[in-house]
Amino acid sequence: MRPKSFSIITWVVLGLVAVGVLPFAITAYQIVSSRDSIIEQAQQTHLIAVRSTADRIGSYLSVLRGVAESAARNPNLYRDPKSADAREILTGILLAKPEIIAAGVYSTQAEQVELVQLAKRKGFDDTIATAIGEVSGQKVSAFVTQDGSWVRLQLPIPNLKLIVQLVADLKPINEAISPVELGEAAALVLATNDGRVLAGSGTGLEDFPSEMVNLARSGNLRSGADHFPTESGVTGVSAFAAVPSAAWFVISRQPARIAEVATRRMWRAAANAFAGVLALTILLSVGAYSKVVRPLRRLIDAQRNLAGESAGTGGGSEIEQLEQAFTQLEQHIEDGRNLSKVFLDRYQVIDVLGKGNMGTVFRGWDPKLERQVALKTVKFDAKQDWDTEKLREQLIQEAVTVARITHPNIVTVYDVVSAGDAAFIAMELIEGISLYDHLKMRGKLSIGEVVSIGIAVLHGLGAAHRHRIVHRDIKPANILLGYDGSVKITDFGVAEIRSTSSKEDKFLKGTPQFFAPEIWLKGYFSERSDIFAVGAVLYRCLTAHMPFRLKGMPPKDIKNTFAGITAADTLRPETPADLNRLVMRMLASSVGDRPSDAGALADELEHALGAEYKLSPKKLQARMLEGGRNENEADKSSTTAAMHTTVLYQRAGN
Repeated sequence: MRPKSFSIITWVVLGLVAVGVLPFAITAYQIVSSRDSIIEQAQQTHLIAVRSTADRIGSYLSVLRGVAESAARNPNLYRDPKSADAREILTGILLAKPEIIAAGVYSTQAEQVELVQLAKRKGFDDTIATAIGEVSGQKVSAFVTQDGSWVRLQLPIPNLKLIVQLVADLKPINEAISPVELGEAAALVLATNDGRVLAGSGTGLEDFPSEMVNLARSGNLRSGADHFPTESGVTGVSAFAAVPSAAWFVISRQPARIAEVATRRMWRAAANAFAGVLALTILLSVGAYSKVVRPLRRLIDAQRNLAGESAGTGGGSEIEQLEQAFTQLEQHIEDGRNLSKVFLDRYQVIDVLGKGNMGTVFRGWDPKLERQVALKTVKFDAKQDWDTEKLREQLIQEAVTVARITHPNIVTVYDVVSAGDAAFIAMELIEGISLYDHLKMRGKLSIGEVVSIGIAVLHGLGAAHRHRIVHRDIKPANILLGYDGSVKITDFGVAEIRSTSSKEDKFLKGTPQFFAPEIWLKGYFSERSDIFAVGAVLYRCLTAHMPFRLKGMPPKDIKNTFAGITAADTLRPETPADLNRLVMRMLASSVGDRPSDAGALADELEHALGAEYKLSPKKLQARMLEGGRNENEADKSSTTAAMHTTVLYQRAGN
């Protein structure tokens, strides 16, 4: 489902209504409301004229401010204002807005104003060039040269002590300051609060009523209108309106009798314009949807598909989604291009299979033995607070540990390389998914799958235990289900030889949701704590629930946490009695009540249930292929020899 957000067609309609229909509707209402007298009508006419003129000028300034804000929000500008990317952003402003003649970034570090980057058009005199470099305390200011009038807009970025400055032509404003719609003998000017006339019909402020000028310059009122006697004895009208977000105002004057004629003219023009803009809004909305929005959405979905993402999954407007899709596609292409040139020792890197907090697993090719391998590497990143030397030692220790074991239910290690800062393991590549991803798709597994996976994991774990190796991190993410029906244990990154694992650890490495009670109490890992973890995994496969609840930190009341686990057949009545009994024995809170031999437990499970429930490799393969290759459900990273995230917890009571 496409996320709810303002799409481009919504913005088109709202923009057209706001810019076109709404101002004319307000104008029409105000014209109709001002009929009490000729004077009031004339005053209202001028008030409407100066307000609409001030709003148009404010809209122009808002456009400039929007351009400046867009540049200021661009990370390429504020991260490094001196970079070529920042220069390109400023140049792009000039290309997009012909009325903007200069765009710059200034630094205000240590109360000093320093030009950091500037883009400007050629062909302007020295006066403009000098004014471009000035940074004043006003966010919007203006200056006049022999070539015309110019507006200077400054947008501070306080947190970064930067200022984005734009200098633009005042010609669009000159076009807005036209008294034609007011009729003959009307004057309309744009002035600053300090008394300078920037644009208008060529008259100075001295020709306007002094009281109106003073009110306008004070900045205390948004707008106002009044009548006054002229030198010829004819009553005149005057009005002013402040320009939004600038210390400017628009002021007008005219004899009242002429203004009455202008009122009727404005009413007819407003009515015609209202009808025209309404029709244009409908026409443009239909055209924008059929010619822009619909093709744009198709393009977004196509880009996402090329980048390996699901169509229709992006958030934000169509423009934002298109930018995201292009970024993903560019990164996807660049990653593939770069990976094809990378070699780790003799192994060629083909693709990224998975990433974790402490390392990355790549699909690799061994040209010597002509076979695909999984290359597990340590992640060396200065931004991460890892002891890289310990990570290298842990990776090498994992290879040495697994190399002791040869078993069909344990991922085979082929090679380990440690040279300089580089360290990686070349291991068996398992085409499949992890049990973690399989459970995410299925929720819970069939009895046959639970029995088959349980027998395989216990056999593999039994082989490790016979070599006095305690895995210490049995969990669904470290159990791989091959598309060929194989089941393999992986990631012996925190495994330890039994002779050293019996000591108490103050800090615990592993996954707390699968820790046995004695680990929390004494920091004690053993073969039976591995069997406890297998029991928790099988319980999760059977019931879609964990046998107990932990939030990742040592439980305050360990006994109550692990006591009274609900039997699996209570949550899933069709669970065979022998399977329920074996799982609950594995989950015994007392170490002595738990089986001690994983291999013998595998034989017991196979003898009790294997004949009836155990799936053949072909049937297990069918279950894996049914869900494992659905890219909308399982992430690609699950097709690797498992990533491991080591988490350090302080043991309860220490």
